[in-house]
Amino acid sequence: MSNTNNNLQTQTSNALHNAIMEAYGKDRPPMLAPRNIAPNSRETPSWREIIQEVTLDTADNSGPIFDAEPLQKVQSNDNYNVFSIKSEHPEQPEFVNDTYLEEQGDTTITINSLDMSTNGETVDQDNDNDDLARERNLLACLIEKLKCEIDDSKNRNKFLETSNQDLVDKLKGKIKDFKTKNKILESSNNHFKEANNELSKTYQLMFKDLKKFQAKLDIYHDVNYALEVAIDCVKAKEDSMSYKMKYEKSFNEYTRKRNDLNQTILEMKKELFAHQETISIMLKKRLRLSFTTLVKIKRLIRPFL
Repeated sequence: MSNTNNNLQTQTSNALHNAIMEAYGKDRPPMLAPRNIAPNSRETPSWREIIQEVTLDTADNSGPIFDAEPLQKVQSNDNYNVFSIKSEHPEQPEFVNDTYLEEQGDTTITINSLDMSTNGETVDQDNDNDDLARERNLLACLIEKLKCEIDDSKNRNKFLETSNQDLVDKLKGKIKDFKTKNKILESSNNHFKEANNELSKTYQLMFKDLKKFQAKLDIYHDVNYALEVAIDCVKAKEDSMSYKMKYEKSFNEYTRKRNDLNQTILEMKKELFAHQETISIMLKKRLRLSFTTLVKIKRLIRPFL
């Protein structure tokens, strides 16, 4: 029974240590490590060594009873009355009492040996029960800590999912803003196109008027009139060119803003994809670690159920 309990205790300790090493790595508490590999632990003799030392000391001190002065109780009956022996049997030799003392000493040694053996087995059984209770307490602490770790992992996963959802909502809001701004820019572009068409029509009308004026100049040959008409044409051309330059400048600004928004959306998509991959990897690792740890705990608990 003692050997079976010792083997079960050693296997349970080693299995607990391996589970702690794989589940927590360097963060495991030193109190949960097995006795033979606990860091910075003082080497103390086990209860079996103490019992063996006591047994050896008892065996060394159990020599012949005549080596030391024996302490013997003298019985008070008539057979062992010292005064009656001297008075009634003066001729009885004294070695008879010595032989009885030797037999009485042998009987005492045998009884003491049996009591010591019984006490040793009782101490062994109590120590085995204490070791098993200690192992159960350690196993319960480990299970409670693993439950806490699983709860923490679930909370972290919920936090990561919330962060991912916030990032997705933020990206959706930016995409919506981009669409709104794009519609505004498209509306402005349509307005510029309409203004450009109107400007082209005005330019054509002005060109027709210019031709009419040229015809009139040819008819009247009026230098001053021709000069004034030329000045009006130059002013009209300058106004037309200025308006056209403003339109081109506005169109270039719109193109630049649109390209910047496209670049921003691409960068946000890359960040979202990288964040999703990181979350997926972390979830897989946590799930794999939790599943492996729970399987090992079930295997360790099975002998105690």
